[in-house]
Amino acid sequence: MKAKRFMWLVLTLLTLAAIGCATTVDIPPAHIGKIQTAEGLQDSVIPPSKIRLTNMCLACPTLVLAEASDQPMSEDMTIFMPQDQLNLTIQVRCTLTISNEAKNVDQIFARIPQVPTEDSRDSLIDFGVVYATYGRNLFIETVRGYLTQQTIEQVMNNQAAVSEALTILVRDALKQTPIQLKQFGFTNLQPPAIVVKAQEERKQREIAIERAKADKLVSLEQAEAAREVAIKQQEVDLIEAETQALVNERLAQAVSGPFVLQRYLQFLNKMAESDNAVFIPFEVLQNPGLDFRIFSKTVTDDLKERLEGPIAPPQGD
Repeated sequence: MKAKRFMWLVLTLLTLAAIGCATTVDIPPAHIGKIQTAEGLQDSVIPPSKIRLTNMCLACPTLVLAEASDQPMSEDMTIFMPQDQLNLTIQVRCTLTISNEAKNVDQIFARIPQVPTEDSRDSLIDFGVVYATYGRNLFIETVRGYLTQQTIEQVMNNQAAVSEALTILVRDALKQTPIQLKQFGFTNLQPPAIVVKAQEERKQREIAIERAKADKLVSLEQAEAAREVAIKQQEVDLIEAETQALVNERLAQAVSGPFVLQRYLQFLNKMAESDNAVFIPFEVLQNPGLDFRIFSKTVTDDLKERLEGPIAPPQGD
């Protein structure tokens, strides 16, 4: 009995000693970790949790942490566009994180320097260093390589399509690195002033053309309306002319030579009944010279008769 009690006591003391000689460390959210021993890094990647590191050793193990949160990144780029022979200024933004592939994650712990933290048992691998080491140059060259195949106008007029194409290219390029692309886009697109001016002038020409087309339609409508009015007026004039011609034709049929002579004789008969009438032969009206001589003689004889009395007819010898 005493031996068994002694063994339990030893085991209890050893357990308490082990617990007392261990340190609890945290792997916080959005981080991953590996334990580093005297023999090197362990293979397993530890997710966010609490672990205990023993203190009963000559070279005690430590915890190496790596940031695994989503990290926003941006790059301001000035790209020479060969097809335009001009520079395009653009800001590229993306959201990156640590890859889920174990072989890629191992590169972070094996090749990126660790920075000590306030806890002597922890060290940290900063994501910015991971990006600068594995992602930045590849990211920039992929974007530059694609955009230089376009024109500035194509990039400006098709920003959504360009962004989608670059998302695929950048994601594929980063697959062999410890970095994974989650979101991509570009902003602050600043084309050269000459391109902006050219686009403004082209837009002004388009507006002028549209205005000219609208004016043309208005003119055509006005001309069509005037043509219709002219056609209607022509129809009215034609009807009036046809009516007048019909009236003349009817009058010509009704007024014959004997009818005119009859009316003329009736007129002369009425004139003969008047004391103030002066009869002029019809032939005189057609001969102005004869009309003037007869008129002059008649006036002269009338004047003498008034002054001297009736003129006696000449006596024969």
